[in-house]
Amino acid sequence: MTKKLKEELKEDTKKEIKEVSKKKPGRKPKSETKEKKVVEKITKTSNARSQRDMNELIRVVCITNAPLVYESRSQLGYRVYWDGYLSEAWMEYKELINMRNTYRAFFERPWIICDWDVLEDLRVEQYYKNIIDLENLDDVFKKTPKELEKTLKEIPDGIKALIVDRAFELRREKKLDSLSVIETIEKTLNVDLTV
Repeated sequence: MTKKLKEELKEDTKKEIKEVSKKKPGRKPKSETKEKKVVEKITKTSNARSQRDMNELIRVVCITNAPLVYESRSQLGYRVYWDGYLSEAWMEYKELINMRNTYRAFFERPWIICDWDVLEDLRVEQYYKNIIDLENLDDVFKKTPKELEKTLKEIPDGIKALIVDRAFELRREKKLDSLSVIETIEKTLNVDLTV
């Protein structure tokens, strides 16, 4: 039940109690029609969005440079392993709920990503609002220093770490040589990209 619906139920109940206490004996209370309205509100709200199947397999993509492992606390031996950046694994929806409840950092940092409707159903979409195009991560290094600084301030911590790791990798390969981009990353994220 949503918070708003709970508040409406509380208010309706308080009104009914006041009305019943004001009623004279022998009168039929009007609360029967109000109860029907409240029940209708609840059923409309619960039917508005269909429930996701708990056993549905969801594609989950790793968005960290390092390998990532998830071990379930509820199912003995349930373990998911990702090789690294953009590697995929399939997980049951109920296990994603367990992940959200026990290892919330997977979503808060974020270390993984899946379809937007799944993130909404899990109620973790707020952690992904400022996410960048992860399949074209190198495009972030083509931005102007001002745009880059703005982006780096908005993105989640896990994506910042991903960008720093990628910047180190590009520096080692001598593919990132723009001093203004390097200085912006170092200054904004308080890191040293010296190779």
